[in-house]
Amino acid sequence: MAATTMVRRQGGFARAKSAMAGRWRAFFLDRYPAFEGALARPGKSRITCPMHGTGKAAGDGFRFYDDFDQTGGGICNTCGGARNGLDLVMMIEGCPEKDALTILEQWLGWDRSAPRESPLPRKMVATAPAGPDAAEVEKRMLLLRRLWADASKLADLPDEHPAIRYLMGARGIASRRLINKQFLIRFHPRLYYREDGDTRSREYPGLLSAFRDENRVLTGLHRTYLDPIEFMKARVSEPTKALRRLDVTLNGGIHLQGESAFTHHVNLAEGIENGLSVVFATGKPVVSATTARLLANWVPFEGTRFVTIWADRDEISAKTGKAAGVHHALLLKERLEASGIRVRIILPPPHPMKPSNDWNDVLRTLGPDAFVEAYTGGAQKEQYA
Repeated sequence: MAATTMVRRQGGFARAKSAMAGRWRAFFLDRYPAFEGALARPGKSRITCPMHGTGKAAGDGFRFYDDFDQTGGGICNTCGGARNGLDLVMMIEGCPEKDALTILEQWLGWDRSAPRESPLPRKMVATAPAGPDAAEVEKRMLLLRRLWADASKLADLPDEHPAIRYLMGARGIASRRLINKQFLIRFHPRLYYREDGDTRSREYPGLLSAFRDENRVLTGLHRTYLDPIEFMKARVSEPTKALRRLDVTLNGGIHLQGESAFTHHVNLAEGIENGLSVVFATGKPVVSATTARLLANWVPFEGTRFVTIWADRDEISAKTGKAAGVHHALLLKERLEASGIRVRIILPPPHPMKPSNDWNDVLRTLGPDAFVEAYTGGAQKEQYA
């Protein structure tokens, strides 16, 4: 019965999502004008969060995702992220999914019942602008191709190279053979980086990783900025960023190669370093979604029958009462199980010194045996729902 209810909810949102594509801007300007400043440059413009009020300093505030016009998603580093407009309406209104869907349907004119009043002031505005034109789409594709062509394969780098030292030394992926197999990860010596509000870009060395969807089609590049001196991530507010194609929604993940090929049983992790840790410890190939939001949105390969999610153990947010890693893993689990795919979630053991823990932490503190124990079911069972 629960699965049937979920399918119905998904069907309702799928219809609304299709109708809202390209219209999210008009919806938010109409119903939630307090978010207007973040619409100037989705993905970049940051404003004082209308939900909790803290300012727009680096590391805080609210911004829409760069694919906002198609998805309606946004994020506040305090309140949390919403992978699509339905989730964001739920966050703003503090309402369940069915009420948020009703708000969208009312705005679209599908539901003639009395509208639920918004907690934020309303304002009627014009319709949304058109999406990117063909020239913009091609320009972005040329940029992605140029960045990839200018980057070096990991297998071509010497052992003393900073990127290899970062992965093998700082991150504990102690197998040069494994690193050499990662043909979807490259090193770029000069990646542009700009903080919100800065007028000039800076350059950092970094890792470039190719996002591929369920059909193995490129959807964008993931950038991990590295410190130019020490073997660590760059000391910036956002050491990882994504650069997507303009004609598709960024989805899928980084396909990390193991000792065997991908099969009907997919291992899924959040961060790239976490995924590589699973590959190193188990020998199994892994898909790294790179963020909790993208993990919740992940679409399986055709023929997938079983998914193991190596989730992050994040600290529980005081605002939402949820741990982001587990929360988004559960969202994916519910969606996949409704389509008949079996799913299990494996959490890292609690860290003795901090409230959060991920699988790269586990590799560096407990070693590969902890992965084998977790994978075979020997780890302590716990209630994560």
